[in-house]
Amino acid sequence: IYEWIEKHNKYSSMEAIEGIKVIRGNTESNLSIFDKDPSIRRMALKQLSFKIPFRPLIKFIYMYLYKRGFLDGGAGFIYCVLQSFYEYMIVVKMKEIIRKEKGLNI
Repeated sequence: IYEWIEKHNKYSSMEAIEGIKVIRGNTESNLSIFDKDPSIRRMALKQLSFKIPFRPLIKFIYMYLYKRGFLDGGAGFIYCVLQSFYEYMIVVKMKEIIRKEKGLNI
């Protein structure tokens, strides 16, 4: 678990920076979730996800119920919780970046 958290801590920092760019409109805007190219669809969905409230909860529900993580028992539950926690780290780090830019206390 140590390695997973350490790795995802780094990734969440990079994702938070990308999320700030998306929110501010500093990214490609001609991406479509209906594009035939799967990589373009994935980028469009990722950009859309940064604007959705309750991302960590939605990620958990998606992974645990829709992707049937519950079928893996306790390990599946833990994995879905960790993925949800990763999304939460991104959300918190985005808020932290915005607060730092405004000169506010964290």
